[in-house]
Amino acid sequence: MSHSGRLPSLKIWLILSLPLLPWVPYLGEFAFPKGNPYSDILVAHYPNFIYLRKSITSWHTVPFWSPLIFSGYPFFANPLSGLWYPPGWLGVILPLPLAFNFLILAHLLWGAVGLYMLARTQGIGERGALLSALAWEVLPKTMAHYGAGHLTLVYALSWTPWLLTAEILWPRWVPVFLALTFLATPQWAGYAFVLWLIWSLRHTIKGQGLNHIPAWGWRAARKVALASLLSFSLLIPLLEFTFLSTRSRMTPSDVLVFSLPFPQLLGFFFPSFGSFHEFFIYPGAVVVTLAIAGGFNRFWWLTALVSLAWALGENLPAAHLVASLPGISLLRVPSRSIFITCMALTFLAGEGVERFIAGIEGKALKRARLSLVALPAFCFMLTIGLWVLEIKIAIWALWGAMAFVLAAFLAWKLHSSGSIHLWLALIAFLVLENWGVNLKLLDFRSPQEVLAEKAEVAEFLARQQRPFRVYAHSYVLPPHTTALYGLEMASGIDPLHLKAYASFMEGATGVPYGSYSVTIPPLTGEDPFTANKGYAPDPRKLGLLNVKYVASGFPLEVEGLKEIARFGEVRIYENDYARPRAWVEDSSGPRPVDYWEWAPNRLRLKARGPGLLVVSEIAYPGWEGFVDGKKRPVEVVGGVLRGISLEEGMHEIEMRFRPLSLKMGLVGLISGLCFLFLEQRFGKMGAMALQKGLAFYSSRVKRASS
Repeated sequence: MSHSGRLPSLKIWLILSLPLLPWVPYLGEFAFPKGNPYSDILVAHYPNFIYLRKSITSWHTVPFWSPLIFSGYPFFANPLSGLWYPPGWLGVILPLPLAFNFLILAHLLWGAVGLYMLARTQGIGERGALLSALAWEVLPKTMAHYGAGHLTLVYALSWTPWLLTAEILWPRWVPVFLALTFLATPQWAGYAFVLWLIWSLRHTIKGQGLNHIPAWGWRAARKVALASLLSFSLLIPLLEFTFLSTRSRMTPSDVLVFSLPFPQLLGFFFPSFGSFHEFFIYPGAVVVTLAIAGGFNRFWWLTALVSLAWALGENLPAAHLVASLPGISLLRVPSRSIFITCMALTFLAGEGVERFIAGIEGKALKRARLSLVALPAFCFMLTIGLWVLEIKIAIWALWGAMAFVLAAFLAWKLHSSGSIHLWLALIAFLVLENWGVNLKLLDFRSPQEVLAEKAEVAEFLARQQRPFRVYAHSYVLPPHTTALYGLEMASGIDPLHLKAYASFMEGATGVPYGSYSVTIPPLTGEDPFTANKGYAPDPRKLGLLNVKYVASGFPLEVEGLKEIARFGEVRIYENDYARPRAWVEDSSGPRPVDYWEWAPNRLRLKARGPGLLVVSEIAYPGWEGFVDGKKRPVEVVGGVLRGISLEEGMHEIEMRFRPLSLKMGLVGLISGLCFLFLEQRFGKMGAMALQKGLAFYSSRVKRASS
């Protein structure tokens, strides 16, 4: 059965909304992984939205630079800033964490509708399509990542079925879905792109034959080009930032990080609670049962197996060789390809339920009978084996065994009668079991409890005379708390940070920067609170970053650091060598500037020369200097800071953040929107305009770079 291309009826939307109702009581709370006090919602997303709101309300500007962590960094080039993903701006309007939870619910529903439409385009009936959509909507692995705080990953996942559906129904809109997937998070865009490319090629070969592959290649290249333009607002700044960051020197081992261990494959048959969220793969007993017993689509089975193989990553031979190939770094964290495996299984489960309703005969019936007996039997044998070995997860293997028995029973009864009541029972069991797993995966905490974490420490520091920075030698100051109190940190947590800054901080903190790390300083040791014990920071180097206070979870016996406060195990030290936020360096030594005014994209100062004006903020391409209204070059001081040479006398100095990558990104975005309009309105004429526009844009980029 083909699909008309229209959106589903209101009835389908309402049905797919029902499984989201258990979430309603938790809309005003923060989600955490069960038994884990850390979540990226609070590490990254909450601080970024707090800063974004403050910039708009206090400075009436959209910030392209942030002082929150790493002594300043390019906010506009960071995917976690949320600047370039349009739906994410609800986080600026709605209260937090309500905005986060509402956005998650909306994306889960949107993704489910997309998978429903995808299933319908492939000839699956309404009942099978609904089961596939519901299975994708309540997928436990998605909830495990939401608990870990991977909001943008959930956003991007919701666009993936729409991307494939658009290739069938609205091919001219494919660039929009590709761009939205990338803008949500580049971390998933590589997986989505590969899946779409294979899907698109398969659709062309199946519908038109092998001789149309060259034409397909041209169409695909055009779509990718337009999607790139629509993504330029993030893509160009991100490429620049990545090239200057520690991500540019990732090894194959860094690419293959969190490869799925072979024993974790048992997680397809029972929920392995307590395991790392990247390794949690349980899709639900109903999905696995129906997919194995009744799913016959070769493309989706091949997709499931290939994505599963990549998820194993470094556990397979020659994986490091593959990971060293150009572009493979886009598929970092192989275990996330399990999402594609689960998507394939939900599609196959929808196909399976349609076959059971219609009645299975011949070899298919033999396969179904064998599967419906073998799956529960395997799960019970697995449970007994784990119990004999006294392995703790045996109780959850029993959960899986019981779930597979019930799923197999309902599937067989559905085959016998084709009753709508049994289909509803199967649907109800799928939703209830998966939500039982989801609620077991997550903890919810109130904002009052969460935002009170180390609040007394942050409040004490916030009362001190500003400006100054704080350096946390271990994880004693949560990022959401420091952002809430407006503290600016020399340390921090983020996947992207500058190579030059990481190198400087290696000397300033005393903590060696070995392999790739998302934190500065790297957190060594088992307990983040007491991490880096035994490493002594250098107060003089930290002082250059305007670090006046150092926080630690253990004593620091370092000359130049004196303890001034203690809150439980958290010790606050004052740095005797702290420099001001800006100073003039001359032959007689440093002297403070006379005036300082900071805004997210602009800095104004008054200082007396002669000498070198040093601003204790990170140097980055795009900072322009002006002295008494005349443009001056901005120098890099000490490898990381910004400076401007001053002549004799009093001067008014201004630094403005106007990066070329931002301008190029915005020009690309506007061009992409224009070409999209032409493509939709004039078809081939728009495609020709896109081709000519890309050639012109490329020539201008080359000219600007030269």
